[in-house]
Amino acid sequence: MACDGGNHLTKGKAGWQPGGLVEGEELEHIGVGPGGLDMKGGLVVVAFAVRALAETVGLEAVAPLRIAIVADEEVGSPEGQGAIGEWIAGAGAALVFEAGRTDPPDAIITRRKGVGGMTARTSGRAAHAGNNHKDGVNTLWAIARFTDRIQQLSDYDRGVTVNVGKIAGGQGKNTVPDEAEAAIDIRFCTRADADALVAAIHRAADEAAASVPGSSITIEGGIARLPLERTEASGELMRAYAACARASGLGGDEAPLIGGASDASTSSAMGIASIDGLGPRSAGFHTKQEWIEVATLVPKAQALTRVLASRPA
Repeated sequence: MACDGGNHLTKGKAGWQPGGLVEGEELEHIGVGPGGLDMKGGLVVVAFAVRALAETVGLEAVAPLRIAIVADEEVGSPEGQGAIGEWIAGAGAALVFEAGRTDPPDAIITRRKGVGGMTARTSGRAAHAGNNHKDGVNTLWAIARFTDRIQQLSDYDRGVTVNVGKIAGGQGKNTVPDEAEAAIDIRFCTRADADALVAAIHRAADEAAASVPGSSITIEGGIARLPLERTEASGELMRAYAACARASGLGGDEAPLIGGASDASTSSAMGIASIDGLGPRSAGFHTKQEWIEVATLVPKAQALTRVLASRPA
């Protein structure tokens, strides 16, 4: 099993601010606070399921468990990916306790896009825009041509997207700019598409630089997380968990493709059957209004207990 960490969970207030809760309407059916949704609620589910097994059939009666908890998932698990890879090597399945969905309720995640980040840096030659324009090499022109090329690599049918989210460069309108850079977000659904996309971006950089003589474009960064891909094994795991979820009074539908990555991407890339979104029902992702549905903590723990008990030692 793989989980990531969080910060703080407090029941009963309708809103929170960094550093503490703010006054709000008392709502006993929700738990609020930074990290409650993403993902201390999931950690509570795991803790009580393992406790239930230990106090009933005993942990020695079920398949060996490894519980991985990292604190850097929201920034791509730069250290956590390696730790998770070491801790869960050889596992037969990975259950990941990111926040549960509400629409449809308790939908089980079997697919997530992979994600990457890249920076394109251009260099050229500065010159006075009035007196020596012809001597300059305009890097903003080069970065614009590069941007046009890579934006066209998006393929919605394949789930591939490229987003140039920020461009910076130049000194002033009367100076030919000699430096510029672009920040790039890339998303993809398969490892093959990830590799092809990165290669295409590098080619686009070479082509754009060649189209503005004297300029050069270098690319930094690349794939941050490979996708969570649905496999035959993960489909079987999803169906087994869904049966236990329904027996616990929960939903058991399969979630649609999720655009963001998680630590399930790490386990999936290792060839381990992986499913995600098994934490309590939640809403308000990445907002000050995030909350969990407290009443789903127990059935979520029951579902996990059932699925673990179905896998004998």
